[in-house]
Amino acid sequence: MPVPNFFIVGAPKCGTTSLYETLRVHPQVFMPEVVKEPHYFGRDLTTYKPHWRVHDLDTYISLFDEAGSARAIGEASVWYLFSRTAAEEIYKFNPDSRIVIILRDPPAAMHAMHWQFVKSGNEDILDFAEAVRVQGQRAAGERIPKASHSPHGLQYEAAFDFAPQVRRYFERFGRDRVRVLIFEEFVASADEQMRDLLAFLGVDPDKGRDLGKHNAAEPVRNLSLRRFLKDRPRLRRAMGKLPTPVRGRMGDVLGGISGGKLERAPLLDSLRAELEERARPGVQELGELLGRDLSRWWATARVSSRGESAQRA
Repeated sequence: MPVPNFFIVGAPKCGTTSLYETLRVHPQVFMPEVVKEPHYFGRDLTTYKPHWRVHDLDTYISLFDEAGSARAIGEASVWYLFSRTAAEEIYKFNPDSRIVIILRDPPAAMHAMHWQFVKSGNEDILDFAEAVRVQGQRAAGERIPKASHSPHGLQYEAAFDFAPQVRRYFERFGRDRVRVLIFEEFVASADEQMRDLLAFLGVDPDKGRDLGKHNAAEPVRNLSLRRFLKDRPRLRRAMGKLPTPVRGRMGDVLGGISGGKLERAPLLDSLRAELEERARPGVQELGELLGRDLSRWWATARVSSRGESAQRA
């Protein structure tokens, strides 16, 4: 019976979808196509929606029934990294597993995560600065959206405090079985780093290295419709089975009824500086843990921010 032997454990909005899409088409790799993020492990993660994750072992194992003779069998559940228990649970399930982690500049990742949550209905505060401000209230169980599927994710700064999260996997699996990638470096030298990752997973590094861009930040269309469908999974699945052209025409019509599309606001320099300052000790700790200088995160982000500002002007 095939079972997973590698896990992309996070972090969210750090390039995990691109890794998943690239790896799953490699001829020696199998990753479930229907369920990208089963989130079977991490029982400490709070969720109010049963359909958000796979709950029983038989269903989880069945996701890998078609793995055949694949050398690397894996899945990508981005909240395993944040979970305090997932590392231990995965180790008990398969102690020989290999772990893949990809990390990104924390303020940029928080900003992207907020927008993803707006799209998915997990977040009802459209202003990112306000969502950051109410983290304390939400930690106390207040101001949680009714449609929230992962309240833990609304703790944006805690979700991207990477050092203690990475350390859990190092301590449980050993450094030789954990590969930590830096998103910005991966984008800059994707082919080289993908070769290294494929070798780490024990498959031919000369195949399956076309790293595309997936899950990019797009405008939110039909926000009120999304929120209506959020609590109606059967209706959402039924609509998902419609032919793509039909869904597109319906989206155009419903978009006009429900207020059109909502564009993501840029991350303000003042808020970025505030988040950067609060994240700085954790980033320094992470750099020491990895033996790497991560100060380039800040420099890269400032250059990107200035470029965006110039374009808007």
